[in-house]
Amino acid sequence: MGKKIDWHKEADVYNTAGMHEDAVSCYNHAIEENPSDDIAWVRKGFTLFILNKNEDAFLCYEKAVEINPKNIDALENKGVHLLGIDRDLEALECFDRVLRLNDKNPCTWFNRGMALKKQCKYWESLNSFNKGLELYSGDEDAERCADELMKKLINLGG
Repeated sequence: MGKKIDWHKEADVYNTAGMHEDAVSCYNHAIEENPSDDIAWVRKGFTLFILNKNEDAFLCYEKAVEINPKNIDALENKGVHLLGIDRDLEALECFDRVLRLNDKNPCTWFNRGMALKKQCKYWESLNSFNKGLELYSGDEDAERCADELMKKLINLGG
């Protein structure tokens, strides 16, 4: 009997080498071995997104959340990817779900702020950036976005 393959590690090697189709194949093997492996579903989704297979990626994230409703990585990744293809309202829903599970992640507050900013909800966006900065004051992107929003709000007259 041969040594059992760690499909996650194999996939990581392929992803690092830019061989994303092969990485997806590894995640498929991991899922065949354990269909309830929510981590494999998330990583497969992320890799599919890299391959610009957005709808397939979203299905993987949804499967991961179906298996584990508290899978923050699935929800966060889905939100970020939705934001990247201008599906801002859906992205916002994902970030809000993450924050209901864990409101201590500055990255989620920042991503939520970006979704709100794209919808021209500047005050709400600024509040999200500031909440993220309360949790992690070293986020230069969040600081820059908050500063830009303050200037925009001042120019708009509040």
